[in-house]
Amino acid sequence: MLTPYTTTLTDEAERRGIRVTFINEDPDLPIFDLCRNGERVRCFNALTDRVGAATYHLVNHKRACHEWLARQRIPVPAPSRPPLSRHKTKGLAMKHASALIAGALCSALFARSEPSIEYRYLDGLAAPKRWSPAECEVTVSPHRAWEHPVACMRIPVDFHAGEKAYPIGWPRMYLSLDADEQGWSEYDRFEFQLYTESSRERLPARPVTFHLYDTQGQKKLIVLEQAVLKEWRTVSVNLSDLNLAGPVARLGFNINESDYSDKDWIAFHVGGFRLARATAPHVTELRAVTPALFCDCRVLPIELVIEGPAAQLASGIPVHLRTGSRTVLTRTLPVTRGRQTLYVPLDKTPLTPGAYTVTVNPDADGRGPEAAISFTTTPWQ
Repeated sequence: MLTPYTTTLTDEAERRGIRVTFINEDPDLPIFDLCRNGERVRCFNALTDRVGAATYHLVNHKRACHEWLARQRIPVPAPSRPPLSRHKTKGLAMKHASALIAGALCSALFARSEPSIEYRYLDGLAAPKRWSPAECEVTVSPHRAWEHPVACMRIPVDFHAGEKAYPIGWPRMYLSLDADEQGWSEYDRFEFQLYTESSRERLPARPVTFHLYDTQGQKKLIVLEQAVLKEWRTVSVNLSDLNLAGPVARLGFNINESDYSDKDWIAFHVGGFRLARATAPHVTELRAVTPALFCDCRVLPIELVIEGPAAQLASGIPVHLRTGSRTVLTRTLPVTRGRQTLYVPLDKTPLTPGAYTVTVNPDADGRGPEAAISFTTTPWQ
């Protein structure tokens, strides 16, 4: 089953915009990956693959772990079972301590990956009067997102009160961007926060869909599967993935009533709308297009998403190929903002068969987003 250790860590990770991917379908074996900024950390419960064997035994020994946490001045309840009247208080203290530890762990795992980001907030998008609703109502939300205003889209699901031809319809709302709110081409991402409430105990697989339209009417629809009841989630849209012909000019949200039950109600609080751009080259996703190549291949194809100023990207970013602790190849290659496939030229001399790691835009210590690749002997030799 998914333990409190797992859910505490994954909840805190998602609050921080760290993607959580479970690698199997077995809830009794909670192994998952935390992914952010092109890096991946594998976890089991609250243990990561960066935990050594000795530390594993420490945290697996409840009394020793409790004593160590206490010495670090991390608030933990007493190890003995508390009286019944104090059990709830102690449980809350433990939950608070767990959240603190999980938050610190998430931050520490990806601390060196934090880029310098510039934000441009579009607070006007949270003004209810600017939205055109149908089969729903839009009001000012009592919440704040990143200390910025929030709008609330409240939908009473009614299988009989929709449009005459489609009584089970599509409650929706749309907003047209003002001229000074357009011009997103110099930014990497569009982001906002989402908080969900409902009469339901669980959301459907497609809770709500987010729309982006360009000036020519082409659209990009994104199902916000990350929505969770009574929790904030960050929605981050990589602008290079939109593939729209013109600038974004219109936004929208909708649900399909067929995904819900008659007489449900659902409220989506959306706000903190902002554009984001990195002030220096920064890789957010990286993978090897082909995880295995022959040793005599002349190019190494990798797919990456990169953010940063266009001029700096055009001047080139470093790409290193390593086997073990040895760097066997270094290239500096020009790139463009967004998602792309990069073909890294290899030397004419064939590589030695084995496991390799490609690192893009490493820091001064040689660390950065990595992808594993193996080279094998060509069958034509």
